[in-house]
Amino acid sequence: MKFRLSIFCFCLPVIAFAEIPVSSDGLIRISVDLDKDGDKDLLVSTDTKLFGTSGGNWDVYLYTDKYEKIGSIFAHPKAISFEQDIWDLDRASENDSSTGFVRIWVYLKSNGRSGTLGYYVVRKNSVDDIRSISVYVGDPADTEDFGSNIYSSIFSSSPMPYEYTKEPLEK
Repeated sequence: MKFRLSIFCFCLPVIAFAEIPVSSDGLIRISVDLDKDGDKDLLVSTDTKLFGTSGGNWDVYLYTDKYEKIGSIFAHPKAISFEQDIWDLDRASENDSSTGFVRIWVYLKSNGRSGTLGYYVVRKNSVDDIRSISVYVGDPADTEDFGSNIYSSIFSSSPMPYEYTKEPLEK
């Protein structure tokens, strides 16, 4: 799986995230179609003042006739990207009426030189545990800049469009 992930990262068609404000208190809501049914689903962060350099917790909600929480992820809003999970579509059974699943790509910074690159797969009623590898984005020993190239290919733009809003905490 790790080998397949590395190859995929280079051919992934990948919005710059620098405009997402995380410095003030409040919640961030990301609106994106996670189950490919045409309805906007939601990711809702915890209070961003609680975020560390790796980010924070997000609840994942799918919309059918109402929003239902199906799981949670850990992510930083400046290092998140969405793509249709084409490998799972290939494995879907003929009896499966779903139109597909989505991968939520994240980078969780460990320090100035390394972090964890991974993805969560959104299912019909759940979010899978993260599948990840360690990458060395700022490592001077990486003369080919392998880690930085992987990071840039995934997070320079998202294959699936999404919108975000920053909202103050309710008092």
